[in-house]
Amino acid sequence: MEDFDPILHPHRRYNPLSSEYVLVSPHRNKRPWNGQVEPPQAVKLLDYDPNCYLCPGNARSGGQVNSNYTHTMSFENDFPALLSSPGPATPPGTHLLLQASPVQGGCDVVIFNPRHDLSLPLLSPQDIQAVIREWVRIYTKRGSEQGIKYVQIFE
Repeated sequence: MEDFDPILHPHRRYNPLSSEYVLVSPHRNKRPWNGQVEPPQAVKLLDYDPNCYLCPGNARSGGQVNSNYTHTMSFENDFPALLSSPGPATPPGTHLLLQASPVQGGCDVVIFNPRHDLSLPLLSPQDIQAVIREWVRIYTKRGSEQGIKYVQIFE
């Protein structure tokens, strides 16, 4: 008999919040698809977009103006998911399942290239190395800040 694998085999999962079971059928992802398939759209982006918040020399939505950068650039996010320290005190817990505690940190934006039409896979190896160097710089800077336990770089 085959060992149970929740990624492959149908099963029910218990939801402790609703005290109910939910049917999960992961094997159904293997069924064939005969529906409509759209071809990729050929889109020609501008080298520079005067309305783009991230293009060189343009104003961002928060009012700051980007420099006329010519290579990889980064800045602190104008609308970060986390705010810097000090944060508010942790409130007392009111419910076992509905607990919240404040978190602090920082968020940075990395612009890979001044050209609006280039994404990471279209950059030269040298330009990709510049992006990686900037990621390392930010990782090191954020990781050395007091109270920061985790640094996540994501695209």
